[in-house]
Amino acid sequence: MKGALIAFGAALLAIAGLFAVLQAGYAWKNPCSRYGPVPAEARPTDAGGSVHETRTWWPIGSVCEWMRADGTGTVRSQVGDDALTLTTYGLAVAGVVSIAVSGTAARRREQRASRG
Repeated sequence: MKGALIAFGAALLAIAGLFAVLQAGYAWKNPCSRYGPVPAEARPTDAGGSVHETRTWWPIGSVCEWMRADGTGTVRSQVGDDALTLTTYGLAVAGVVSIAVSGTAARRREQRASRG
C-alpha cells in the first residue's frame, strides 16, 4: 500500500511538472509583447508604445503592461490559462498529500503492531 501511494504521488508530481514546463514554454515561445493580446486601451509598440513583460506563477505564463494610448498609465494583458494553472497546482498538491499519507499510514501500522 505504501509503495503504491508513493508511486501514485510521484506520478502526479511528474504530470504537474510536465504541465508547468509546457505552460512556461508556451509563454516563453509566444510572448505577449510580440504576439498579444494587445488591449484596446493600449498604444501598440509599432505606434510608439512601450511594453514591459514578466513571467507569472498565477496563471503560469506572462503578463504584459502596456503604455495606455492616452498616456495616463498602463494596462495589463496576460498569456496563461487559469484552469490549466489550477489543474497543475492541484495535481502537485495531490501528489504531495499522497506521499505524506503513505508515510503516516506506515507509522500508524508500526505503532499498532508494537502495541499489540
